Amino acid sequence: MSTLDLLDDSFPHGTPDGYRQGCRSAACPAVIPCRTVHSRYSGDYSFARLIDAGVPLAEILERDAAERANARQGDRAAAREARRAADTPAKRTPSRKAPPTPRAKRKPAPGRDVDEYQRALEQRSDELARWQIERRRLREALALITEQLEAATIATGAGLSLGGVIEQALLQATQRHAAAAAELAAHDEQRPSPPTKPRRQTTPRPRTSTTPRQLQPHGTNACRARGCDRPECIEAGRTYHREWMAKRATAPIPRQHHGTAYGYQLGCKDRDQCPAETSCADASLAEERRRRRESGVAPQAPRVSAEPIRQHVRQLMASGMAVLEIADQAQVSKTGVKILLYGRSGARKGELPREIEAEKAQRLLALEPLTAAPKLERSA
Repeated sequence: MSTLDLLDDSFPHGTPDGYRQGCRSAACPAVIPCRTVHSRYSGDYSFARLIDAGVPLAEILERDAAERANARQGDRAAAREARRAADTPAKRTPSRKAPPTPRAKRKPAPGRDVDEYQRALEQRSDELARWQIERRRLREALALITEQLEAATIATGAGLSLGGVIEQALLQATQRHAAAAAELAAHDEQRPSPPTKPRRQTTPRPRTSTTPRQLQPHGTNACRARGCDRPECIEAGRTYHREWMAKRATAPIPRQHHGTAYGYQLGCKDRDQCPAETSCADASLAEERRRRRESGVAPQAPRVSAEPIRQHVRQLMASGMAVLEIADQAQVSKTGVKILLYGRSGARKGELPREIEAEKAQRLLALEPLTAAPKLERSA
Protein backbone atom coordinates (compact mmCIF):
# COMPACT_ATOMS: atom_id res chain seq x y z
CA MET A 1 0.00 0.00 0.00
CA SER A 2 1.31 3.45 -0.93
CA THR A 3 0.88 6.82 0.79
CA LEU A 4 -1.58 7.95 -1.91
CA ASP A 5 -3.92 5.16 -0.85
CA LEU A 6 -3.99 6.57 2.70
CA LEU A 7 -5.00 10.00 1.33
CA ASP A 8 -7.90 8.57 -0.60
CA ASP A 9 -11.31 9.62 0.78
CA SER A 10 -12.62 6.07 0.45
CA PHE A 11 -9.97 4.72 2.85
CA PRO A 12 -11.57 3.39 6.09
CA HIS A 13 -9.91 5.83 8.50
CA GLY A 14 -10.92 5.61 12.15
CA THR A 15 -11.66 1.86 12.04
CA PRO A 16 -9.76 -1.30 12.94
CA ASP A 17 -9.69 -2.16 9.23
CA GLY A 18 -7.79 1.09 8.55
CA TYR A 19 -5.13 0.03 11.04
CA ARG A 20 -4.86 -3.42 9.48
CA GLN A 21 -4.52 -1.89 6.00
CA GLY A 22 -1.54 0.27 7.03
CA CYS A 23 -2.76 3.54 8.64
CA ARG A 24 -0.67 3.47 11.82
CA SER A 25 0.61 7.05 12.17
CA ALA A 26 -0.64 10.02 14.19
CA ALA A 27 -1.53 11.88 10.94
CA CYS A 28 -4.74 9.92 10.54
CA PRO A 29 -7.52 12.34 9.44
CA ALA A 30 -10.22 10.51 11.41
CA VAL A 31 -11.75 11.77 14.66
CA ILE A 32 -9.85 9.00 16.48
CA PRO A 33 -6.63 7.71 14.82
CA CYS A 34 -6.71 4.20 13.49
CA ARG A 35 -4.07 2.96 15.94
CA THR A 36 -6.08 4.31 18.91
CA VAL A 37 -9.23 2.65 17.58
CA HIS A 38 -7.32 -0.62 17.12
CA SER A 39 -5.92 -0.50 20.66
CA ARG A 40 -9.31 0.21 22.19
CA TYR A 41 -10.97 -2.35 19.95
CA SER A 42 -8.55 -5.01 21.19
CA GLY A 43 -8.97 -4.20 24.89
CA ASP A 44 -12.51 -2.82 25.31
CA TYR A 45 -15.27 -5.34 24.68
CA SER A 46 -18.11 -2.77 24.76
CA PHE A 47 -16.26 -0.54 22.27
CA ALA A 48 -15.61 -3.52 19.98
CA ARG A 49 -19.27 -4.50 20.16
CA LEU A 50 -20.36 -0.97 19.14
CA ILE A 51 -17.87 -0.92 16.25
CA ASP A 52 -19.04 -4.32 15.03
CA ALA A 53 -22.63 -3.07 15.21
CA GLY A 54 -21.76 -0.19 12.85
CA VAL A 55 -22.13 2.66 15.35
CA PRO A 56 -20.24 5.79 14.09
CA LEU A 57 -17.28 7.06 16.06
CA ALA A 58 -18.96 10.43 16.68
CA GLU A 59 -21.85 8.71 18.44
CA ILE A 60 -19.46 6.57 20.49
CA LEU A 61 -17.63 9.73 21.58
CA GLU A 62 -20.91 11.36 22.57
CA ARG A 63 -21.81 8.33 24.68
CA ASP A 64 -18.41 8.38 26.38
CA ALA A 65 -18.76 12.11 27.09
CA ALA A 66 -22.21 11.55 28.58
CA GLU A 67 -20.94 8.72 30.80
CA ARG A 68 -18.05 10.86 32.04
CA ALA A 69 -20.38 13.77 32.75
CA ASN A 70 -22.72 11.51 34.75
CA ALA A 71 -19.76 10.09 36.69
CA ARG A 72 -18.51 13.58 37.53
CA GLN A 73 -21.94 14.67 38.63
CA GLY A 74 -22.18 11.63 40.88
CA ASP A 75 -18.76 12.35 42.38
CA ARG A 76 -19.70 15.96 43.02
CA ALA A 77 -22.97 14.96 44.65
CA ALA A 78 -21.15 12.50 46.89
CA ALA A 79 -18.59 15.17 47.80
CA ARG A 80 -21.38 17.65 48.66
CA GLU A 81 -23.05 15.07 50.87
CA ALA A 82 -19.77 14.37 52.63
CA ARG A 83 -19.12 18.06 53.25
CA ARG A 84 -22.68 18.60 54.45
CA ALA A 85 -22.32 15.69 56.87
CA ALA A 86 -19.02 17.08 58.15
CA ASP A 87 -20.46 20.60 58.62
CA THR A 88 -23.55 19.38 60.55
CA PRO A 89 -23.03 20.14 64.31
CA ALA A 90 -23.19 17.15 66.63
CA LYS A 91 -25.99 16.83 69.19
CA ARG A 92 -25.01 18.21 72.60
CA THR A 93 -26.67 18.10 75.98
CA PRO A 94 -28.64 21.28 76.90
CA SER A 95 -26.80 21.67 80.24
CA ARG A 96 -23.40 22.12 78.60
CA LYS A 97 -23.61 24.45 75.68
CA ALA A 98 -20.31 25.26 74.05
CA PRO A 99 -19.86 28.63 72.33
CA PRO A 100 -20.10 28.38 68.56
CA THR A 101 -16.69 28.11 66.98
CA PRO A 102 -15.93 30.28 63.98
CA ARG A 103 -16.27 28.36 60.73
CA ALA A 104 -13.00 27.91 58.90
CA LYS A 105 -12.76 29.12 55.37
CA ARG A 106 -13.18 26.33 52.89
CA LYS A 107 -10.15 25.79 50.74
CA PRO A 108 -10.68 25.35 47.03
CA ALA A 109 -10.67 21.77 45.87
CA PRO A 110 -7.26 20.82 44.53
CA GLY A 111 -8.80 19.06 41.52
CA ARG A 112 -10.94 21.96 40.34
CA ASP A 113 -8.40 23.13 37.77
CA VAL A 114 -8.06 19.57 36.52
CA ASP A 115 -11.85 19.26 36.13
CA GLU A 116 -12.00 22.51 34.16
CA TYR A 117 -9.17 21.31 31.95
CA GLN A 118 -11.00 18.00 31.43
CA ARG A 119 -14.17 19.82 30.40
CA ALA A 120 -12.24 22.06 28.04
CA LEU A 121 -10.54 19.00 26.57
CA GLU A 122 -13.86 17.25 25.98
CA GLN A 123 -15.30 20.41 24.41
CA ARG A 124 -12.29 20.65 22.13
CA SER A 125 -12.76 16.95 21.18
CA ASP A 126 -16.36 17.64 20.18
CA GLU A 127 -15.37 20.71 18.20
CA LEU A 128 -12.62 18.76 16.50
CA ALA A 129 -15.09 16.04 15.52
CA ARG A 130 -17.42 18.61 13.96
CA TRP A 131 -14.44 20.25 12.25
CA GLN A 132 -13.41 16.90 10.78
CA ILE A 133 -16.91 16.26 9.43
CA GLU A 134 -17.09 19.71 7.81
CA ARG A 135 -13.60 19.28 6.37
CA ARG A 136 -14.56 15.94 4.84
CA ARG A 137 -17.62 17.57 3.23
CA LEU A 138 -15.52 20.40 1.79
CA ARG A 139 -12.97 17.94 0.41
CA GLU A 140 -15.74 15.93 -1.30
CA ALA A 141 -17.16 19.12 -2.82
CA LEU A 142 -13.69 20.16 -4.01
CA ALA A 143 -13.13 16.75 -5.59
CA LEU A 144 -16.44 16.99 -7.47
CA ILE A 145 -15.63 20.50 -8.71
CA THR A 146 -12.16 19.32 -9.74
CA GLU A 147 -13.72 16.60 -11.90
CA GLN A 148 -16.01 19.15 -13.54
CA LEU A 149 -13.03 21.44 -14.18
CA GLU A 150 -11.07 18.61 -15.78
CA ALA A 151 -14.03 17.73 -18.01
CA ALA A 152 -14.41 21.35 -19.07
CA THR A 153 -10.67 21.60 -19.77
CA ILE A 154 -10.78 18.49 -21.94
CA ALA A 155 -13.83 19.81 -23.83
CA THR A 156 -12.08 23.11 -24.42
CA GLY A 157 -9.03 21.35 -25.81
CA ALA A 158 -11.23 19.44 -28.27
CA GLY A 159 -12.18 22.75 -29.93
CA LEU A 160 -15.90 21.89 -30.22
CA SER A 161 -17.77 24.93 -28.95
CA LEU A 162 -21.01 26.53 -29.96
CA GLY A 163 -21.58 30.14 -29.00
CA GLY A 164 -18.85 30.02 -26.34
CA VAL A 165 -20.80 27.59 -24.13
CA ILE A 166 -17.78 25.43 -23.32
CA GLU A 167 -15.62 28.48 -22.58
CA GLN A 168 -18.25 29.79 -20.17
CA ALA A 169 -18.51 26.39 -18.50
CA LEU A 170 -14.70 26.30 -18.11
CA LEU A 171 -14.72 29.80 -16.61
CA GLN A 172 -17.48 28.93 -14.15
CA ALA A 173 -15.76 25.65 -13.19
CA THR A 174 -12.50 27.52 -12.59
CA GLN A 175 -14.24 30.07 -10.38
CA ARG A 176 -16.05 27.37 -8.38
CA HIS A 177 -12.77 25.45 -7.95
CA ALA A 178 -10.97 28.55 -6.66
CA ALA A 179 -13.83 29.34 -4.27
CA ALA A 180 -13.92 25.73 -2.94
CA ALA A 181 -10.16 25.66 -2.46
CA ALA A 182 -10.24 28.99 -0.61
CA GLU A 183 -13.11 27.78 1.60
CA LEU A 184 -11.19 24.58 2.45
CA ALA A 185 -8.05 26.58 3.29
CA ALA A 186 -10.04 28.95 5.52
CA HIS A 187 -11.64 25.96 7.24
CA ASP A 188 -8.21 24.39 7.88
CA GLU A 189 -7.08 27.61 9.60
CA GLN A 190 -10.09 27.39 11.96
CA ARG A 191 -9.00 24.07 13.47
CA PRO A 192 -9.70 24.19 17.23
CA SER A 193 -6.59 24.50 19.36
CA PRO A 194 -6.03 22.35 22.47
CA PRO A 195 -6.75 23.96 25.86
CA THR A 196 -3.96 25.18 28.10
CA LYS A 197 -2.86 22.62 30.67
CA PRO A 198 -3.29 23.64 34.31
CA ARG A 199 -0.14 24.62 36.11
CA ARG A 200 1.01 22.58 39.04
CA GLN A 201 0.79 24.51 42.27
CA THR A 202 4.22 24.42 43.86
CA THR A 203 5.41 26.06 47.03
CA PRO A 204 8.16 28.56 46.24
CA ARG A 205 11.43 27.72 47.89
CA PRO A 206 12.90 30.33 50.19
CA ARG A 207 15.85 32.09 48.71
CA THR A 208 19.10 31.43 50.48
CA SER A 209 21.71 34.11 50.46
CA THR A 210 24.96 32.67 49.21
CA THR A 211 28.17 34.49 49.92
CA PRO A 212 30.91 34.22 47.31
CA ARG A 213 33.89 32.09 48.22
CA GLN A 214 36.82 34.15 49.35
CA LEU A 215 40.00 33.16 47.52
CA GLN A 216 43.27 33.18 49.42
CA PRO A 217 45.85 35.75 48.22
CA HIS A 218 49.17 34.98 46.60
CA GLY A 219 51.93 33.66 48.79
CA THR A 220 49.75 30.98 50.45
CA ASN A 221 49.53 27.21 50.06
CA ALA A 222 45.85 27.47 49.04
CA CYS A 223 46.82 29.67 46.10
CA ARG A 224 49.54 27.17 45.16
CA ALA A 225 47.00 24.32 45.33
CA ARG A 226 44.87 26.14 42.73
CA GLY A 227 47.80 25.94 40.28
CA CYS A 228 49.50 29.30 40.75
CA ASP A 229 53.16 29.21 39.67
CA ARG A 230 54.34 32.44 41.23
CA PRO A 231 57.62 32.14 43.17
CA GLU A 232 56.02 33.21 46.45
CA CYS A 233 53.23 30.64 46.04
CA ILE A 234 55.72 27.87 45.20
CA GLU A 235 57.77 28.71 48.29
CA ALA A 236 54.60 28.78 50.42
CA GLY A 237 53.72 25.29 49.18
CA ARG A 238 57.18 24.00 50.00
CA THR A 239 57.05 25.54 53.48
CA TYR A 240 53.66 23.97 54.14
CA HIS A 241 54.96 20.57 53.03
CA ARG A 242 58.05 20.82 55.24
CA GLU A 243 55.96 21.78 58.25
CA TRP A 244 53.53 18.98 57.57
CA MET A 245 56.34 16.40 57.26
CA ALA A 246 57.98 17.67 60.48
CA LYS A 247 54.67 17.46 62.31
CA ARG A 248 54.11 13.97 60.96
CA ALA A 249 57.61 12.88 62.01
CA THR A 250 57.13 14.12 65.58
CA ALA A 251 53.72 12.51 65.94
CA PRO A 252 53.95 9.09 67.61
CA ILE A 253 53.08 6.08 65.49
CA PRO A 254 50.27 3.95 66.98
CA ARG A 255 51.40 0.59 68.31
CA GLN A 256 49.05 -1.35 66.03
CA HIS A 257 50.74 0.08 62.91
CA HIS A 258 54.22 -1.16 63.81
CA GLY A 259 55.32 -4.21 61.88
CA THR A 260 53.27 -3.22 58.79
CA ALA A 261 53.96 -1.49 55.50
CA TYR A 262 51.79 1.42 56.63
CA GLY A 263 54.05 1.92 59.63
CA TYR A 264 56.97 2.28 57.20
CA GLN A 265 55.01 4.97 55.33
CA LEU A 266 54.35 6.76 58.63
CA GLY A 267 58.09 7.06 59.23
CA CYS A 268 59.25 3.94 61.08
CA LYS A 269 62.21 3.06 58.82
CA ASP A 270 64.84 1.94 61.35
CA ARG A 271 64.91 -1.83 61.80
CA ASP A 272 66.58 -1.60 65.20
CA GLN A 273 64.18 1.00 66.63
CA CYS A 274 60.95 -0.71 65.49
CA PRO A 275 59.27 -2.34 68.53
CA ALA A 276 57.54 -5.03 66.46
CA GLU A 277 58.95 -8.52 65.95
CA THR A 278 59.02 -7.92 62.19
CA SER A 279 60.21 -4.38 61.51
CA CYS A 280 58.20 -1.99 59.38
CA ALA A 281 61.01 -1.89 56.78
CA ASP A 282 60.94 -5.69 56.37
CA ALA A 283 57.13 -5.67 56.22
CA SER A 284 57.21 -2.98 53.52
CA LEU A 285 59.81 -4.95 51.55
CA ALA A 286 57.73 -8.14 51.81
CA GLU A 287 54.60 -6.27 50.71
CA GLU A 288 56.44 -4.83 47.70
CA ARG A 289 57.67 -8.29 46.71
CA ARG A 290 54.18 -9.71 47.04
CA ARG A 291 52.76 -6.91 44.88
CA ARG A 292 55.36 -7.52 42.19
CA ARG A 293 54.76 -11.28 42.17
CA GLU A 294 50.98 -10.74 41.79
CA SER A 295 51.52 -8.26 38.94
CA GLY A 296 53.65 -10.78 37.04
CA VAL A 297 57.13 -9.40 37.74
CA ALA A 298 59.62 -12.26 38.00
CA PRO A 299 61.85 -12.43 41.09
CA GLN A 300 65.35 -11.01 40.79
CA ALA A 301 68.06 -13.43 39.72
CA PRO A 302 70.69 -14.39 42.37
CA ARG A 303 73.67 -12.06 42.48
CA VAL A 304 77.31 -12.34 43.55
CA SER A 305 80.08 -9.87 44.32
CA ALA A 306 81.26 -8.00 41.21
CA GLU A 307 84.89 -7.31 42.27
CA PRO A 308 86.38 -10.76 41.40
CA ILE A 309 84.56 -10.70 38.07
CA ARG A 310 85.89 -7.24 37.33
CA GLN A 311 89.48 -8.36 38.03
CA HIS A 312 89.04 -11.39 35.74
CA VAL A 313 87.74 -9.23 32.88
CA ARG A 314 90.68 -6.89 33.24
CA GLN A 315 93.02 -9.87 32.98
CA LEU A 316 91.22 -10.90 29.77
CA MET A 317 91.72 -7.40 28.38
CA ALA A 318 95.39 -7.44 29.41
CA SER A 319 95.86 -10.66 27.47
CA GLY A 320 94.72 -8.94 24.30
CA MET A 321 90.91 -9.44 24.22
CA ALA A 322 88.66 -6.49 23.45
CA VAL A 323 85.46 -5.59 25.28
CA LEU A 324 83.29 -6.52 22.30
CA GLU A 325 85.02 -9.91 21.96
CA ILE A 326 84.56 -10.63 25.66
CA ALA A 327 80.86 -9.71 25.48
CA ASP A 328 80.29 -11.91 22.40
CA GLN A 329 82.04 -14.97 23.82
CA ALA A 330 80.33 -14.67 27.23
CA GLN A 331 76.96 -13.82 25.60
CA VAL A 332 76.47 -10.69 27.68
CA SER A 333 75.79 -7.13 26.60
CA LYS A 334 78.69 -4.83 25.73
CA THR A 335 77.09 -2.07 27.85
CA GLY A 336 77.01 -4.38 30.87
CA VAL A 337 80.74 -5.16 30.51
CA LYS A 338 81.55 -1.43 30.21
CA ILE A 339 79.49 -0.61 33.31
CA LEU A 340 81.28 -3.42 35.16
CA LEU A 341 84.68 -1.97 34.24
CA TYR A 342 84.18 1.82 34.15
CA GLY A 343 81.02 2.46 36.22
CA ARG A 344 77.60 3.87 35.50
CA SER A 345 76.65 7.04 33.60
CA GLY A 346 74.20 9.83 34.21
CA ALA A 347 73.49 10.97 37.77
CA ARG A 348 75.50 8.02 39.15
CA LYS A 349 78.43 8.51 36.79
CA GLY A 350 81.55 6.57 37.74
CA GLU A 351 79.83 4.41 40.37
CA LEU A 352 81.02 0.79 40.05
CA PRO A 353 78.39 -1.89 40.57
CA ARG A 354 78.89 -3.93 43.72
CA GLU A 355 77.00 -7.03 42.55
CA ILE A 356 76.41 -8.89 39.30
CA GLU A 357 74.10 -11.70 38.31
CA ALA A 358 75.51 -15.11 39.13
CA GLU A 359 74.73 -16.57 35.70
CA LYS A 360 76.59 -13.77 33.86
CA ALA A 361 79.48 -14.08 36.32
CA GLN A 362 79.86 -17.79 35.54
CA ARG A 363 79.95 -17.11 31.79
CA LEU A 364 82.60 -14.42 32.23
CA LEU A 365 84.73 -16.59 34.52
CA ALA A 366 84.59 -19.41 31.97
CA LEU A 367 86.65 -17.35 29.53
CA GLU A 368 90.38 -18.01 29.45
CA PRO A 369 93.04 -15.35 28.70
CA LEU A 370 94.80 -15.55 25.35
CA THR A 371 98.26 -15.52 26.98
CA ALA A 372 99.43 -15.88 30.53
CA ALA A 373 99.17 -12.44 32.12
CA PRO A 374 99.79 -11.35 35.72
CA LYS A 375 96.75 -10.58 37.78
CA LEU A 376 95.95 -6.88 37.97
CA GLU A 377 95.17 -5.31 41.23
CA ARG A 378 92.65 -2.62 41.54
CA SER A 379 94.24 0.81 41.49
CA ALA A 380 93.62 3.02 44.42
